[in-house]
Amino acid sequence: MGHAPNALPQDFEQMDSVNYKLDSPSKPKMIEFSTGKGNDFFLTGLTLLNILEYKEDSFSTRNIASGEELQWERVQTHRYFITFVGRRRPEQQGESAFVMWTMMDGRETKVEPLGVHLATGDDGSRHPVFGLIPTTIYDQIREQTEEEKAQAKEETVVLRFELTGRDFKKTHIVFEAWDKLLKDRKLPAVDAYINAMDLITQAANTLEPCGQNVTLQKLDRAAIDEINAKYKPSLRPLEYIKAIRQRNIEMHVPDRLLPWGWRPTVQFTQ
Repeated sequence: MGHAPNALPQDFEQMDSVNYKLDSPSKPKMIEFSTGKGNDFFLTGLTLLNILEYKEDSFSTRNIASGEELQWERVQTHRYFITFVGRRRPEQQGESAFVMWTMMDGRETKVEPLGVHLATGDDGSRHPVFGLIPTTIYDQIREQTEEEKAQAKEETVVLRFELTGRDFKKTHIVFEAWDKLLKDRKLPAVDAYINAMDLITQAANTLEPCGQNVTLQKLDRAAIDEINAKYKPSLRPLEYIKAIRQRNIEMHVPDRLLPWGWRPTVQFTQ
């Protein structure tokens, strides 16, 4: 692949292509490259490389024929996050609860928040609505410090995970399914908070964050049933997010670490 120095890493020009095959997809020890005609990287025919070590974003190889060792690094051109948000004011039984899918490519940040929020009707009354969350709402919500929590008039709970592209695609299917239900006017429940609870639990159940030394602790059916029995529908999404956050706080990406200004970089080594 060729890369122009002043362009973003996704702006590659394909200079050549080769075929590759792993001896074992789950636990590879060798990778085989084949090409019909030679290029700057591979000779004509087969090139066999022993895989010395592999991680989530890199692997090292040794050429069986020449003995040359190489370090292969994944170039990160996108970053993906999923955020669970719940907010409630003391004087209200419920307010906002939603899931926010975020994708960054260095040029723009795409945000897709879906869930329940309170909307103001023509008569001035407020009522819960399930759908895409307005920018004015999710822009105002941020993680509170302990001091802010003590002084705040509302309770806000935020839980955020960084995902790989594969895992983001897997959980984004949940967004796509509910977005279609919304557009087709076929939401499963009349109560907006029941729909939000189903959306949030489905999204959480698809998560399998990679590159971590810990495993995501999900809520089993008994824990969810306990929340449903103990709280009104308007409070269940918030309590669910609180419970799953408590179990997975070590994996949470706080606001201060969210890289809003992130740009991908390419580093070449000799």
